[in-house]
Amino acid sequence: MATRWPGVKSELGIKIAWRFAFVPPGTLTQPSGNTVYLDVGGGYGPGVIDHHQGGQRPSSAASLLADRPDYAHDHLVASLPRRSREGDPLPWSPTIVVHSAPDFDAIVSSFLLIQLIEEGVPPRQRWNWLVEYADRVDQGREQLTWDGPPSLYPLMLMVTHQGQDSTLLKQLAQRWCDGQRDLPTDFNELRLCAGLYLVTKAVEYRETLGEDATNHPCGQLGNCPLVDEVHTLVKQECTQYVQAKQDGTVESLGQIMTPDCEQSAEVPLRGGLIRTCEHALALDRWHMRSDDPAMPLTVVAKPLLKGSNAPQHRYVISIDPGATKSLGKLTLAGLGASLELAEQRLADRRKGTNSTRSGVTRFPEYPGIQDPWYDGRAHQLTIVDSPNSGTVMTADEIVSILKQKFWQPEIGSFAGSRIRADERGTLTTNGLALNGPITPTTHHRLHEVYELIAAGEAPVTGDVAKFLIVVLNIKSAWGERSASGENFRDRLALHVTGSTKEPLRWQSHATHIGPNGIVVFLDDHETQQSARRIQSELEAATRPSLRLIAALQHTDDVIRKLGTKESPSIPNWTLRTRHVQAVAEYWTERGKPGVPESSLLMDGLEFNLGLQGRIDGVGQLLEHLDDSKRRIQTARLNRLVVMLGAFGVIQASANLVPNWVVGVMVGGSLTLCGLLLSGRFCRMASRCEWLRSLFFDDVEFRDDQPPRSNG
Repeated sequence: MATRWPGVKSELGIKIAWRFAFVPPGTLTQPSGNTVYLDVGGGYGPGVIDHHQGGQRPSSAASLLADRPDYAHDHLVASLPRRSREGDPLPWSPTIVVHSAPDFDAIVSSFLLIQLIEEGVPPRQRWNWLVEYADRVDQGREQLTWDGPPSLYPLMLMVTHQGQDSTLLKQLAQRWCDGQRDLPTDFNELRLCAGLYLVTKAVEYRETLGEDATNHPCGQLGNCPLVDEVHTLVKQECTQYVQAKQDGTVESLGQIMTPDCEQSAEVPLRGGLIRTCEHALALDRWHMRSDDPAMPLTVVAKPLLKGSNAPQHRYVISIDPGATKSLGKLTLAGLGASLELAEQRLADRRKGTNSTRSGVTRFPEYPGIQDPWYDGRAHQLTIVDSPNSGTVMTADEIVSILKQKFWQPEIGSFAGSRIRADERGTLTTNGLALNGPITPTTHHRLHEVYELIAAGEAPVTGDVAKFLIVVLNIKSAWGERSASGENFRDRLALHVTGSTKEPLRWQSHATHIGPNGIVVFLDDHETQQSARRIQSELEAATRPSLRLIAALQHTDDVIRKLGTKESPSIPNWTLRTRHVQAVAEYWTERGKPGVPESSLLMDGLEFNLGLQGRIDGVGQLLEHLDDSKRRIQTARLNRLVVMLGAFGVIQASANLVPNWVVGVMVGGSLTLCGLLLSGRFCRMASRCEWLRSLFFDDVEFRDDQPPRSNG
């Protein structure tokens, strides 16, 4: 990229007659020849420089232009007519398009573009301070002060707040036109030209400071009659604000809970409201932010951006980024979505007015919706603005949404249940229901689902298995992820199912299955009736699995209690019969038709519940139990054989040895029988592996007497 271009006006000597055009905020467009869109257009590339669609770092159109001046310069110069380059006396007329009611960013970026084309100097080489100043202003980080010399931003706010018939506005615009062009008759162009004059004065004053400029605040203006007149208006408005507080125009909203950027904490902020714009103040929210006590969260009524006889206002809701630094980075994430959905539900209020929302479908989260609420995606989620045509909601309705957990996505349809199974295989189903009123401005939210699940998580005596079923749709207006980047669906799926496995597609729905439960996510358009139908189907599909788990768990518990004081007197063949019967009943129920795509669902349940492993595990325990009984019987039989064998030897040798030898043999045999019948001796002898395997496999060890590996 070139570090400098020849100035079209200063070096090439081409006359330029700038044209200005205005479109509604949020307009999406494609590049067109001889035209540059600034702070509007919905893109960032040659001919279109806008940051409102998000995707770039939080900045301003002025900053994006400064980062890639070639997107504007090369695009315009490419359309420069050849005759103009060859000295044609007719001026070249490129067009700058900004949004209607141009603000500080639109005006500054227009100034930078004009200088770039006419002088050929990239913005950051000469006016980097102005670019950074525009960044702070557009992101709400610039703190205003009422004392001291005039400053560009508050003066700009005051000027753009003037009405079309304002003499001051026309005088400022005339100064910028300076006889080179006629005074504009269009109100938007008047505002733009007046703002360009103020920016020019700020640049000229800073250049007069030379090296001392760094010691002066950015945007400071020098003495000038018109500038002084605007500065006087700023001071007068401070007095008007005090009066507005006294007559109730400015209202306190008390403490409003707001989320931090990670949505891991809720922080209370003092809020303020100006509910009508009949006595609108140019610096309204800045007065409220600097009030005592300060109101860093503001809801302010604004005039409509385009003419309308509708009774509604625009409302701008914002957080002061500077005042909340000590509290963490706070946002209004989700507020734009909450307000937009409420706006759609109240669409009937627009009937009979000329306030129909028109334009382009600006955000993919609201398909088919023209002129939606702006959610602050290019402003670090610190400002929310109503549609250009205004909102049909009242100030009280907006505040009621603001006082909800607006950062939590709304839930459309919801159905759920918790199924419990006891040791006898009896199933108990408890339905889950979200309680509370549903109104256009009040809907159930995701946090209520978590609270509902937590309320029933306490263990119940006698339960051997439980399973959670949740069917819902999470409104897509919030997108897939929270402001912290966490996926709403994945987090809920993990909480319900206990698994992070990829979902399967069952009946065209994303279905998460895990050992603890199942979650089915519906589409936005699906009704409560659909949610209940799917819940019923899931309950029917889940019951056979839970009955089998209960039966397997009961058998497992019985086997593990054998040999203890709680040991039930149940024959092995009875346990084995129960096991086989439970498995057979499961497969019989599994094969019954009734649930659509049941095979896919049952396969998923079997895999995630580990049914085959549970079946095999209990079967192995039964085999081990049979083997243990055989070994116990063999050990006891071997001891009996030894005792009987000893007396058999005595009887066989009675006639072959002296009587005293027989007496010794009889005494030894009796002693051996006594030892073999002694529990203490058996435990001691069982410490020898080969003796245990032959004679003492039925003897239990003591904890402090492990068996030895040799005799």
